[in-house]
Amino acid sequence: AALEKTKAPVQTAMTFTKALDRLTHPEKSLPAELRGFREAFLAQDAARAKERWRRLWRKHVEVELQDLAGMVHVDFGQRVKVKMQELARKLGLVVAGELRDADLLPGKREVWIKFLQEM
Repeated sequence: AALEKTKAPVQTAMTFTKALDRLTHPEKSLPAELRGFREAFLAQDAARAKERWRRLWRKHVEVELQDLAGMVHVDFGQRVKVKMQELARKLGLVVAGELRDADLLPGKREVWIKFLQEM
């Protein structure tokens, strides 16, 4: 803890280590992304919920810059997409890179909660 407060390169090393961890383990950041979407949706902030979903989709499902991301991210994204599509079909949701206003209506609250719990 004391080293973290110094100007030594420890903070840079810690930042690099966290970034490397996320590069090699994309599944570690998915729960936080889902939580961000859930919070925005439950707060009935459709614009923020759509943005969170778009970011989650690009980062974890349709992995941007696949040639740079590597197979770990691409394979993980494919597995996430299959799971999302199966859950959506089961629950009657439409999931894609862009959500419509109709996808975020208050009447869909319980369905989204089930979807997010199972993810």
